[in-house]
Amino acid sequence: MIRSPLPYFRIKVWNKGKAAADKVEVYAKKMQIKKGDSFQDHIDFLPMNLTWSHLPDDENIYLLTIPPKTFKHCDLGHIDKPDFSVGSLNWNSVFSTNVLWRNSPGLDDKSKYFILNKRKRATNYENYLPNGEYLLTIVLAAANAKPREIKIRIVHNGLLFDELERFLAEGSFAEIAKA
Repeated sequence: MIRSPLPYFRIKVWNKGKAAADKVEVYAKKMQIKKGDSFQDHIDFLPMNLTWSHLPDDENIYLLTIPPKTFKHCDLGHIDKPDFSVGSLNWNSVFSTNVLWRNSPGLDDKSKYFILNKRKRATNYENYLPNGEYLLTIVLAAANAKPREIKIRIVHNGLLFDELERFLAEGSFAEIAKA
């Protein structure tokens, strides 16, 4: 068994109908950040599809089909600490990434972020969520079904634990938001 040292958060996308759902997508439409007692729009958020679990990037916009009475997983996000060095390529020198990173308010290279798994990597780090509470509005859609909008509450505290039980009790979480 392979265990990832990073916690991934996934959405179970069910097809509870009698026919297959075709060309299914999960679209991250809007992000809000909790400020005080209310939520405010994340002004830098770029709406984009989330990625389907265990599929290569070139096959990741639409899931061709979800058979009736089954589900597929979609990656909501994961928790990680930024690391710009991949092999011999230093991302700090690519596309002025270091300038964007330094100019992103509240972000640093030592904290652990909730990173949204969107279809394309953003260049302004708007998919890196520092500690806080968020509301993500997603749209579930299929070629042969009516779109459905759902709000997901993400609470990220930046804590990681080796023990799964402790992480589940004390770590970050995501849940369907109460209406």
